[in-house]
Amino acid sequence: MIKGRLLAWDPKTNKRAFAIEHPGPWNGGILSTAGNLIFQGNIAGEFVAYRADNGEKLWSMDSQAGVVSGPVSYSVDGEQYISVTVGWGTAFGLIAAQKNPLSRVLSFKLGGTENLPAATLPTLNIPAPAPSTASQEQIELGHKIYHQNCFMCHGDSAKSGGLVSDLRASSHRDSMALWNNVVREGAMAMLGMPNFSDILTIEKTEAVRQYVIERARAAQPTSASSPTTN
Repeated sequence: MIKGRLLAWDPKTNKRAFAIEHPGPWNGGILSTAGNLIFQGNIAGEFVAYRADNGEKLWSMDSQAGVVSGPVSYSVDGEQYISVTVGWGTAFGLIAAQKNPLSRVLSFKLGGTENLPAATLPTLNIPAPAPSTASQEQIELGHKIYHQNCFMCHGDSAKSGGLVSDLRASSHRDSMALWNNVVREGAMAMLGMPNFSDILTIEKTEAVRQYVIERARAAQPTSASSPTTN
């Protein structure tokens, strides 16, 4: 897996002062303060304070969702606060299939005593998908086309990150009857789903449909789906 890193550079010596390894890419922006502190959130859902001179980890908290923005410092009636937005913004939250779409603003001050409520993760119900007689070749073509045109919003392998509809949950017979109307005729363009008629032929659209059905079949508890490309 791709890792991330916070790198501190000493301009006087023109050498690395320290480096902090992160569990993955796409971590939050950095705030440094006059009190020799660095604040940064990370993709694992942790908001952290480090020593600015050596990178020592001093404090952290579970933010319950990824922190990919930069924190700010401000003063109210002479008291300093640190605030940061928490949630899966940017393209990474769409692609990486993170399952907690929680978003909020967290604010901190010295002596604060409040705690976050327990996180409640949404439950995705994937109904039994429509029957499929697709060949393995057609499903593999759909896999290819999906990852060329669809995955950046609907998630890798048709697993949504929670910010956009999970297509596997729309793979039952009644919803799939509207597939062409949505994908090629722009029935949901006002909601941000573009018209792909200039890119996808009816045959290619059907291949993507069959791939999504197969992904929904694979997600069933007693799935009898045939092996497919992941």
